[in-house]
Amino acid sequence: MLNAVIELTIGLIVLYSLLSLMCSKTNELLANVLSLRARNLRRAIQHLVGEAYVIKVYEHPMILSLYRGDARPEKGVRRLFQSPGPSYLPAQKFVIAVLDSTCPTAVTADPPLPPDPGDRLQYALIAERDDGDPAPAGVPPRRVPPSPAPGQVERDITAEINQVTDAELRRSLETLWRAASHNVVTFRAGVEQWFDHTMDRASGWYKRMAQTMALVLGLIIAVGLNIDTVHVSERLWADSPVRSAVLEQVKRVPPPSAPTTTVAGAPATEAPPTTAAALGAQVQSIQDGLGQVGALHLPLGWAAAERPDSYWVAVLGWLLTAIALSLGAPFWFDLLNKVTALRGGGTKETTPTQSPQPAGTPR
Repeated sequence: MLNAVIELTIGLIVLYSLLSLMCSKTNELLANVLSLRARNLRRAIQHLVGEAYVIKVYEHPMILSLYRGDARPEKGVRRLFQSPGPSYLPAQKFVIAVLDSTCPTAVTADPPLPPDPGDRLQYALIAERDDGDPAPAGVPPRRVPPSPAPGQVERDITAEINQVTDAELRRSLETLWRAASHNVVTFRAGVEQWFDHTMDRASGWYKRMAQTMALVLGLIIAVGLNIDTVHVSERLWADSPVRSAVLEQVKRVPPPSAPTTTVAGAPATEAPPTTAAALGAQVQSIQDGLGQVGALHLPLGWAAAERPDSYWVAVLGWLLTAIALSLGAPFWFDLLNKVTALRGGGTKETTPTQSPQPAGTPR
């Protein structure tokens, strides 16, 4: 009795694991085709700088070099297939783009921000050399244009911030400027930290959107393939050969890959490429997942013998399946390992004189 309950549980977990993998890959495919990460990032930038300045930021050379396309959104259906911008944006480049579009004095004031954030270390070393050791023989000294007086820089930045047309952005920059005590370096650092905090929130936005999409896709898969958890459970409980066939598939369940939800997280990480080969590989993996689900020989699909007798019970079973798939493949994969270990009473090591036993064989 207890063994049958455990086998039924394993059978459902195997089904959910395979379907969750297929659901995750479909979710990832839609995210790549529709550029959902880039759209989420643009939404976060618009939340920061407003609708009027988001185009200025995206048209800035520092940002425009990160993607192909037009910063101005298309109208109607064409907007769905337009590249909304990069899917990853370094914080330093955002600082240069937004300050150059609102208060350029904060970019050029001493010490000026280098055009390329990667040149910051080299810039600091050159500045330190010029302030210390004299130039080598035959090398003309570096000519540094005279810097304006600190008071003039403060007045210029304050005037430029007051000319920002977006009220929310102007208020944010004024707050950061006052919090920096009118120090240019601290002000730049404050703008960068402001961006980082918003990107943390944007990552949460994307995760919630991905979870909602997983639930919707899970419901579509459950109804489209007629995967009724109640009906499947009844068949597994009543049919021992079906349980044995499902248990044979345990070792064929592939481990899930970690989903990509980062919006602007760790540097040097971007969304997977949306090339035709990459999209084709994702479609093929979804088809392979369907083949693995079909190999379970469970009561799935819309054949005459598998159609529900009561659609009220079927709706409940479809909802249970959709909720299960929304939990994600890693959840079911970890649970499968635990339940399988519980059924087997632990994993035994294979010695040269001991051959491994097939899954489902009593020990």
